[in-house]
Order: sequence, then structure tokens, then C-alpha cells
Amino acid sequence: MKFLYRVLNFSLTSTRIDLYLVRVVSWSVGVGVLALVAATLPRHAANSTELALGLGLAVLNCLIGGMYGTLSHRVQSADLVKKIPWRSRLWEWGGYAVGFALLLLGMGFTSILPLTRAGFISAFLLILAVTLATFCVGLSLTLKYLKSPPAATS
Repeated sequence: MKFLYRVLNFSLTSTRIDLYLVRVVSWSVGVGVLALVAATLPRHAANSTELALGLGLAVLNCLIGGMYGTLSHRVQSADLVKKIPWRSRLWEWGGYAVGFALLLLGMGFTSILPLTRAGFISAFLLILAVTLATFCVGLSLTLKYLKSPPAATS
């Protein structure tokens, strides 16, 4: 069992792997959404305005995803340095709850609207951007109200 624990907790650097995974996954999702929209939206957009709106929302999602990765990396590194009490993370958890509620409400309203494929893609990107931005607000407030915020690590 000790061998398995050593293998799973092995790290090439002084930073734990789960801190890197948050950043890599958030940027990968942002770039993946951008690539997927850039590949599919030109076929379904009726005009250049729909195309520009969809690609702009995809770029916005990529940037907000990167910001989410950076903020969650800082909260997790602060939790590793000094165990953060659960009451100090209520803003983060509240942001997740509100974000998921906005996601569910937005997708519910999107399902009853008569949208074209390009309109559905744009609506989904807008809902995703609002959800990720809500997560980022919760993480930012958690970092703001910590007693001693961690130093920025790369």
C-alpha cells in the first residue's frame, strides 16, 4: 500500500499535479470550445454577424476558462499552504451553486426558444460564459476574504 501511495503522489516538481491539472483542463476546455465552434459555426451561420458573434463568444469562453483555472489554482494552493476553514470557502461554494442554477435555467429557457443551430450555439456559449464568470466571482471573493492570500505561483 505504501508503494501505491508513493507512486500516486510522485511529482517531478515541487508543485502538486492536481494544481497543474486544473489549469490544463480549464485551458483545454476553452481552446476545445473555440476550435469546435470555429469548425462548425461557419456551416450553420446565416450571415457574418452570427459568425462573428459566435466566434467572439467562443474567445470569451476561452479567456474566462483560463481565468477560472488561474483562480482555482490560487485557492487550491492556499488550501495546501494553510488549511482554509470551510466557512472561508462559502463564497466559492455559493458561486458554484449559483453558476449551476444559471446553467440549468439558461438551458431550460434555451430548449423552449425557436432557435436555429447557429442561434443555439451562440446561446449555449453565452450561458457557458455566464456560468464560468459566476464561478470566477465566487473564487475571487474567496481569495479576497482570506486572511493571508498566497503568493502567486506559476
